[in-house]
Amino acid sequence: AITAGGVSSISCDNFLITMASAASQSLPAWITEADDQRAYLFQDASTYAVAFSPDGALLAVGGDYLRVYDLSTGEVKYTVKNQEMERLAFSPDSAHLYVASSSNGTTAFSAASGERLWNNSSCSYVVAVSPDGRFVAVDGSNNGACVLSARDGTQLYSLPSHPADVTSVAFSHDGAVLATGCADGQVRLWDARSDSWPLLHAWVAHAP
Repeated sequence: AITAGGVSSISCDNFLITMASAASQSLPAWITEADDQRAYLFQDASTYAVAFSPDGALLAVGGDYLRVYDLSTGEVKYTVKNQEMERLAFSPDSAHLYVASSSNGTTAFSAASGERLWNNSSCSYVVAVSPDGRFVAVDGSNNGACVLSARDGTQLYSLPSHPADVTSVAFSHDGAVLATGCADGQVRLWDARSDSWPLLHAWVAHAP
């Protein structure tokens, strides 16, 4: 979610909330709603993205580099440098972490260790993982979007060009539909259950 203060993410149990501000170059907090205890994490680089693992065990923080925290201790599990990133997404089983980077394309890491598993060098600013863990959707070249194999990063499908840059991608909860949004406010829905991923519907959600 994007908030007035920057980037935010809510954990699977709704108890933890993170907030980040690229302007202040820090990650202010994760907050426990039950007793309003606050644990402050300091990021010595700009923060562009935060994500909780679905099992609630890890918090990934991305910006000029990637840092992953163990939420049971608040300690850093690992750091990956030389990898600027714009968006983060965990696999549904919390085993993998996918990173979208304008400079390095899309990279998959082991969420537990930070081991790099694969990289697709196509430029990407956004990333989403299908609920069954099979597909990774990213923006592509020429205002398009791509669907990659979550297993090895191979491009499986290329969705036609949009009127403007693709700025968001998201799967429906049942995995049947992929939504793509672009900079001119247009949203497109794609049939993710068809081998050809045809366009289902398109409309302008808001003015640019």
